[in-house]
Amino acid sequence: MKSLYTFLFCLAALFATAQVVNDEPCDALPISCGMQINSTTAFAEPDTLPFCGTGNGIGGGVWYSITPEDDTKVILSLCGTDDYDSRIRVFQGDCDSLVCVTGEDDDFVNCISDDPEGEFVPMANETYYILIHGCDD
Repeated sequence: MKSLYTFLFCLAALFATAQVVNDEPCDALPISCGMQINSTTAFAEPDTLPFCGTGNGIGGGVWYSITPEDDTKVILSLCGTDDYDSRIRVFQGDCDSLVCVTGEDDDFVNCISDDPEGEFVPMANETYYILIHGCDD
């Protein structure tokens, strides 16, 4: 029985120390238009930023970056992809001093749910930082 408890303790310690690679803006994972990403915000830390179309929430967030080659509209959608209330926020500037571009919380028109879908028209070759996070944990 001792080995069972040791295993459970080690397993719990493994989950408690899980790290999220893209938990900070400067560690954002690069994406490009047309990509579909399967990811999670589990183990991510909540982000505290100024209001950007929507507030912070208390759920953890993960970061992505995109640098479009032209000024064609970018659509970011989580329609039908998650089982809890999530948000999308987009920023530009240096990853250490971000400036709000747009944010979306609930899109009951396009998603017909509390999943967000947002869009923005980028400046060509400018890097944008995308925060995907939950409203709750």
